[in-house]
Amino acid sequence: MNKILLCVDSMQNALALCNAAIFFAKRYEASITFFNVLEEEIIVDAAFVGDLGFGVNAAFVERSLEQSEEKNAENKEYSNTLEFICKNHCLKQAIKLESLKVSGDFVQELQEHSKDYKLVVLGKMGKEKMGQNIKSALKQLNTPIFLCQDEFKQINHLLFAYDGSDFLDENLKKALKEPIFSNIKRSLLTLNSDRQKAIDNLNKAKELFKEFNIEIKSDYLLEENSQALLDYAKKNNCDAIAMGAYSSGALKHLFFGSFTDEIIQNSHLALLILK
Repeated sequence: MNKILLCVDSMQNALALCNAAIFFAKRYEASITFFNVLEEEIIVDAAFVGDLGFGVNAAFVERSLEQSEEKNAENKEYSNTLEFICKNHCLKQAIKLESLKVSGDFVQELQEHSKDYKLVVLGKMGKEKMGQNIKSALKQLNTPIFLCQDEFKQINHLLFAYDGSDFLDENLKKALKEPIFSNIKRSLLTLNSDRQKAIDNLNKAKELFKEFNIEIKSDYLLEENSQALLDYAKKNNCDAIAMGAYSSGALKHLFFGSFTDEIIQNSHLALLILK
């Protein structure tokens, strides 16, 4: 059975992320798993610190340990509250929510537990907020990622950002073989200051979509900057942008690296990161 991994760590966007997960679960006939990582404060045994000597103040150490324990307890309570909110919201849509809560480093745990999932749903709160955890997850995960804004809007028009690279072609084929979206409008845009290269990319993309019998409207711009892509998406009333993330090889293409960062930081739309 298909599974969606729902990553929630804030009440601010919890319902938006739930709505995104529900949207995909209904289209995939998939289950949803609530995923939360407790990055616990490190608690050191007071006796161990005392053995070290160096004039360590025992009262200070004891208070530090108490604060760490209090912080960990607060984090667990917050995690339980998030789980409760998400479960209730999903139940209203007749969807049962499973739960997976672990302790450790967020990216490492997400990388380990996302392997068996069809899609990972992550949140980005605000127009320009991209934490190091999200950036690292985009680089390291091998599962497609839906990066949701602080509000979820139903996807009716998806824009593919295409650069013609073999790396993106490989991930695009995976996405087209088992489409995440069905019965929606699809557009494709390539950016290249060289007109012939832009046209070549469009022709390549058309053949790729034709192979999977998927209709797509294609276009190109003789520019190579992220704002041109965002302006095009807004002008054409797109609801989300599908794109590649970071290249694992030595070569960096147009839609990798800093370009990806700029889109993530500045996009007002949800992003589907192809993997």
